[in-house]
Amino acid sequence: MTQWNHDISAAPRTGSHFLMATTDGKRFLTRWLEPTKFTPKGRFDGFSENAKTLLAWCEIPEHPHHQSDAGEVAAVKGKARLANAESVEPSASEQKHHFLDDCGSGA
Repeated sequence: MTQWNHDISAAPRTGSHFLMATTDGKRFLTRWLEPTKFTPKGRFDGFSENAKTLLAWCEIPEHPHHQSDAGEVAAVKGKARLANAESVEPSASEQKHHFLDDCGSGA
């Protein structure tokens, strides 16, 4: 499980999204915004440059489809498709495509 980090200076500055907790009990999805003419020090998206309410941050856990065991899950699903081939619908590449020659020309 992802743990909260109370060292705000260690929050990612790569542009990737993460969660930010504030002192008023709220959590926000945010990312680092590079310095601009108006915020020369940079800031976290949704917060002012000198925000005093930042309490902690944590990385967003990886989606289950992107975890290292996703290949194993796909292999199991592939075997299930082969074992029950009659009930499987044809893939998109096996289906015939139909196109209309005249789409909205009024003719």
